[in-house]
Amino acid sequence: MPLAVDIKLMGAPELRNKLNRLPTLVQKRVMRPAVNFALTPMNAAAKRRAPVETGLLRQSLGKKIKQYANSGTTWGAVGVRKGFGVKVAKGATATVRVGKRETVIESSRDPRFYVHLVELGHKIRRKKRGPVLGFRKGTRFLTKAYEATKDIAMVRLVQKVEKGIAKEATRK
Repeated sequence: MPLAVDIKLMGAPELRNKLNRLPTLVQKRVMRPAVNFALTPMNAAAKRRAPVETGLLRQSLGKKIKQYANSGTTWGAVGVRKGFGVKVAKGATATVRVGKRETVIESSRDPRFYVHLVELGHKIRRKKRGPVLGFRKGTRFLTKAYEATKDIAMVRLVQKVEKGIAKEATRK
């Protein structure tokens, strides 16, 4: 079950036509900041809704914006970023400090490898392929953040694209 959502600029045909008439370089200068601006409230909502055990998951949430030069396509995502994991040697412990919160952990943790379990839920087992002891329900914090902010994000995207096109039109 993918956690991706595809948003296309379909609600404003005249805006889409204006953007398509612009050269690729101008499209890149307009769309990247617009997508970044649109994803900001979604990222903030995801951080607010993320459950906190050690704080690593909340701290690792961020935005990724990518552009493809040939097609002029720009996409953005809110999710877990690399570089926020904590490695702990076997038999040792580590103290994780996120903000004012301090937590002692006994095993390595990297939010990239467990965010889907927090979001969607998982079976509880004592051994890898042992009997199922229960089920932990997912929090759906990313889905709820998306649902709460998708309209705001689209409005912010359209506003920023319109401003960018106007700015590029006056530029020499």
